[in-house]
Amino acid sequence: MIPVIYLTGAAACGKGTLGKMLAEEFGFLHISIGDILREYRKQRDSLNPKLPPNWPESARQAIIECMKNNKPIPDNILHTFPGLLPPVVLVYHNYHVKNDTQDRKSKASWLTPQIMLENMKLAEGRYKALLVDGLPVTPFERNVEVINHFGKLNSGLTIVITCPVEVARERYLNRARMASENEAKFARRMEKTERILPQFIKFMEEQGTVVTAINDGTLSVEEAYRELFAKLSRSEVFWGLIGKRPGRAGAISE
Repeated sequence: MIPVIYLTGAAACGKGTLGKMLAEEFGFLHISIGDILREYRKQRDSLNPKLPPNWPESARQAIIECMKNNKPIPDNILHTFPGLLPPVVLVYHNYHVKNDTQDRKSKASWLTPQIMLENMKLAEGRYKALLVDGLPVTPFERNVEVINHFGKLNSGLTIVITCPVEVARERYLNRARMASENEAKFARRMEKTERILPQFIKFMEEQGTVVTAINDGTLSVEEAYRELFAKLSRSEVFWGLIGKRPGRAGAISE
């Protein structure tokens, strides 16, 4: 299994954009837990779950019927291939057939390890590390469980992107991907961030190296990326992950 780098920060701080740039340049697989969950919702709503090509058509049709009728996918279909983890989109669907809306929301955080594991397997032999954008989740204790679950696969590197609240709010509202992403939802997310993120950063400092970079709206995307790279280039953990020694900001030396 490949090592895990954790990428964190408030909503709309720019971590997704910077994470994708970092992943592309250095051979990491970047995943956004939020984006993946939104994609699962889209697949579920459109009755078009993405399954591995070796899944039989009969199982696919049974899954679509369950989604259409908002019923759980039975275990015998969920585990069509015994011994292998089922596609996480199917587990996502089963969580969302619960009657209690609040329970559905809290259960989403439990999908994070399964999403990570599924992508680790896809990345094996193709990428140097898995760059995970999605923690912290609530409750805080769940983050500790996720980190400990992957144990030795933790690379020892956590990247934190900081951004003023007003800049993040403007970005969040401008990029809104659905009607529910409004001022009120941003305020709720910031409340959670301000409550949990400091705890998460402190915990990750105990696990290894935490690198913090600023993306405050005064810098272009390219400048913010160079700022991030300059901070990372001081980390021996980062050198070890990329297999090369960083030179000046924006350049790599063998």
